[in-house]
Amino acid sequence: MARQAETSFASSEQRVGAGGRRLAYIDGMRGVSAAYVVLFHMYQFANARFAGTPPTWWKASTVFNYGDCGVAVFIVVSGYCLMLPVVANEGLELKGGRRRFALRRLRRLGPGYVAALVGSSILILLVPSLRHRSGTTWDASLPAFGVGTIVAHVLLVYNWSRTWRYEIDTPMWTVALEVQIYAVFVFGLLPLWRRTIGRRPNVVVVGACALVTVVLMAVGLSWAQPWMLLLFALGMCAAEASARPVGWMRGHVDLLVLAALAATVVTFSLERRFLHSYDSVVFVREVVVGIAAALLLLALRQASPADGRLTLRIGAALSTRPLTWLGEISYSLYLVHFPIIGAIALTWVYGGRFGVPENFALIVVVGGAVSLAGAAAFHRLFERSYLSPRQSAIAGT
Repeated sequence: MARQAETSFASSEQRVGAGGRRLAYIDGMRGVSAAYVVLFHMYQFANARFAGTPPTWWKASTVFNYGDCGVAVFIVVSGYCLMLPVVANEGLELKGGRRRFALRRLRRLGPGYVAALVGSSILILLVPSLRHRSGTTWDASLPAFGVGTIVAHVLLVYNWSRTWRYEIDTPMWTVALEVQIYAVFVFGLLPLWRRTIGRRPNVVVVGACALVTVVLMAVGLSWAQPWMLLLFALGMCAAEASARPVGWMRGHVDLLVLAALAATVVTFSLERRFLHSYDSVVFVREVVVGIAAALLLLALRQASPADGRLTLRIGAALSTRPLTWLGEISYSLYLVHFPIIGAIALTWVYGGRFGVPENFALIVVVGGAVSLAGAAAFHRLFERSYLSPRQSAIAGT
């Protein structure tokens, strides 16, 4: 059965890779990342206000305390998906040029972003407890209706302000980040890649992004997580390497994937012992996770039943329908879950004066169900409705 699943996944992967269509396991990676970010926020809300003392076994729940890593995976996958069609083109040109690229991105992200802004604002107006500070994770979203906040959200620059960064809908800061990275991709990274062909363009681009990261961190902007550009570049490099055989992986695909996973676990386990500032912890953690995600994407394209059976099983698991469905609605889920969970926690869960495990269970069951239903409807109304039939079929890419 396992052998059949591996063979089926390998042949399916080859078909979609050759046809330029979406790779199911990429949707699965998005689905896992989105679900983990949601669980992270549920964990934060559950721990913000509770009765009694948490039981000893609750310490194991810290496994949900790395939600920022879900964002890191999203950024790597974004770089990978945007670079794949570019490397398939001999001239390394964007399909349809810059203008059509911008229009595709606008249709993909714009309607959902605007709808989420409006929807979150309406929910804040309708639910009184969302308009006041509560000593919980929700406080980062307030104040929601300052002039500066609104203007910064319209201009998509709010992620560069400590004041505006998380207001209205906290997870939404990454939408502005993604749009800014698109601009750098089109006007900076791709031209640099083309100019350095034959001189290791992958090394040059990663080096340039690393330099930008170091400079921005040196001037005190570590809180803005400038290394996300570096993670995007790692995704680009994984896409370029996926288009050809990679000699250094031959015979070691599973070993390299296991090493990347082990490095991630070790980083999570030891980061607090050696790193003392929050920004440095997040930096190291997200870069390690980003490298692991890029390596996994590359390994999934290089693996075969003879070299990479474990990797193929991971790909098959990521390609299952529940995870690919989550991946399909991941953008909508990412946009809508936070105000929904906040409203449920503040208006109902905290009023029961439950212990932290009970808080978490209620938020997961009720908040999860409402968030998934809301995200599915949101996806249908504000994502699929604005895409052409072909774009709907390859929306992830």
